[in-house]
Amino acid sequence: MLSQLKTYFITVTFLIFILVLARMLNNKIIRFEVTSFTPTAYIESSKASVTEKRAGVGSWNHTSVISPLYYRSKGIQKLQLTKKPAAVKVTRSDLDLSSIFPLYKSFMGKNLTFITDNPMPFLKDEQYDFYQSTILNGALNITRIVIEYLNSKSTKHEFHELIDQQVGDVNDLGDEIQSEFVLLNSSNKVFFVGDIVAVRVDVFTALKVPCFFGGDEVRVWIKDQSKGASMAAEVQDLKNGSYVARLPLLLPGNLSIFASLAYPREVLRSIFLLRVFMRAVRLAAGGFVTSGASEATLCSPFPIDYHGNGLCNLTKANMNRPWFCGRPRNPSLSCDHWNETRDMEFPYPLPMGRPQQGWFDMILTGKKHYLRTLQDSVIRLAVHRRKDTRPPYQSKPYCGNRPPRDTWTELAPRGMFYRMSWVPFGCRLKRHSFSSLKQALRDHTLHLIGDSNLLSWVDIFQKNKLCHLIKNPIDAVSGHAKFWHDPTDCVNDKYNLTIRWRTHGLPFHSNADHWTSRHNLQSVATTIDRLITKDKTVILIHLFMHFSTQHISVFLDRVRATRDAIQRLLSQNPSAKIFIRGPHVAYKEWPAYMGGDAQGPRFLQILREEFYNLYDKVYLLNFWDMSIAGENKEFHPTVFITLQMIDLFFGYIIDK
Repeated sequence: MLSQLKTYFITVTFLIFILVLARMLNNKIIRFEVTSFTPTAYIESSKASVTEKRAGVGSWNHTSVISPLYYRSKGIQKLQLTKKPAAVKVTRSDLDLSSIFPLYKSFMGKNLTFITDNPMPFLKDEQYDFYQSTILNGALNITRIVIEYLNSKSTKHEFHELIDQQVGDVNDLGDEIQSEFVLLNSSNKVFFVGDIVAVRVDVFTALKVPCFFGGDEVRVWIKDQSKGASMAAEVQDLKNGSYVARLPLLLPGNLSIFASLAYPREVLRSIFLLRVFMRAVRLAAGGFVTSGASEATLCSPFPIDYHGNGLCNLTKANMNRPWFCGRPRNPSLSCDHWNETRDMEFPYPLPMGRPQQGWFDMILTGKKHYLRTLQDSVIRLAVHRRKDTRPPYQSKPYCGNRPPRDTWTELAPRGMFYRMSWVPFGCRLKRHSFSSLKQALRDHTLHLIGDSNLLSWVDIFQKNKLCHLIKNPIDAVSGHAKFWHDPTDCVNDKYNLTIRWRTHGLPFHSNADHWTSRHNLQSVATTIDRLITKDKTVILIHLFMHFSTQHISVFLDRVRATRDAIQRLLSQNPSAKIFIRGPHVAYKEWPAYMGGDAQGPRFLQILREEFYNLYDKVYLLNFWDMSIAGENKEFHPTVFITLQMIDLFFGYIIDK
């Protein structure tokens, strides 16, 4: 009897061992590459997971790698990651991602598709609010979006950071407290006006482990607060975790040099990867309206069927720029009934690694200073005057005589703040009062095309009585009264001056608290093509913040369409002055993973590449280093920075 029990025990133990071993083999971490994506995203996945509660929303299964986005190993071919991966085929048999996204799969026992099975009259706010709450609480089924990504193709502007391995802990990220900032020419005992100082930033993790790869967003600037003076430097990435910047010393006094680790490489990777997976991290609702019915569906620049009812390809209606909305379920409505648009709030939760989420949370809770400056590493210099010192900008031509090409090719520092006014280094800038501008701008027509950062200029113009606003009538299609984003005209009849502001078209975040007519959101290219230009026509275009919520291909598409329209206009009116306003630094407002300045340097790179053949005909207003030197916080630059932007813009138009 004892011998039989012993044999039974050994047999059961052996079977348990086999089962445990099989489960361990099945649960091992895998690496794989994504179909037709080069460079390839690197994702680790494990079935070993825990459950986490977040903000009362519920729970999801996640790993410490990408939360809640991870993949079951079954059906995915294992591949070896390389530095220059080739496009490969991924087997996705039985890849049912929705089974491991409990929050994305359901909301109050219903999935999003089921909720929208019945047509929803969206014009009633309480029904729209319920529809929106399903997105905010995780009912947006991300499965379809991710599968769309798996089948997508990359552009040359995809980010090399995507091939990085995911870090496992927030302490493995580059950290501004532990990073070091040193003066390279420290052997100099005395500094004089005209000297050039060189500084180096060495990035370390929170555990004081050196970072070796580069790719961080590092910003350096010099400041003399007593003189209202500051200047930003061009930062060179040495690709080994160190960064070098050089700064001319142009003023005597006690100067301080600051460095900011604005975004560690791994955080940038997370921001970019979100847009690769999600394509758009903020969606719009499309309103379909007829006399007896109305309905809302989700829309984006990508053909992703969020509702499972087919798509309306609204590209033609969107002035030939890609735009897709879910097809209405109400048989009384068709794709031709798309007349309204409205923002949706950002989906929650987003597929993001815990280390990166921890980094963003530290900013949101104030544990990180918004500037992310290297702490206890400010370099202080006493700079003395030389008798033969002459600032380099004094011998430059006036800005109105400056060749447009120079605005594209110059490096930072492009200027400096002195006594709270911007002094450009590439040209001489006159200071104009708004009263003197009236005469200088006589017979001019200015077209400002962009977002609220250009609309704020119009507000400054009318407050300073350069022109007065003309109220637009109620929109004939929607019946809405005027909103902030409706077309705005500001005129001065005495001086025959007209200033017009128009939006840059979708994607355009007009706010989630109201519906707006899509007819007022025409593309930049359409606006330019419809202009009737004459002598003294000036066009200023700004594409930036609203595109930061989208995959970079959306920005690239709109820039190319804008460039082509500008070429058509210049062929008809070569005397027109065209300006492109570049991105600016903005440390605060939206959490950076949702949108902001993290993609600013990439956007600027795209502008330079796409407008290369127009350098001699189009001006670039590059305010990147101006906003670094001014320590700008918000999406809408402070008034004193905005006024310097306006001064430089008008200087290129009228200073001779």
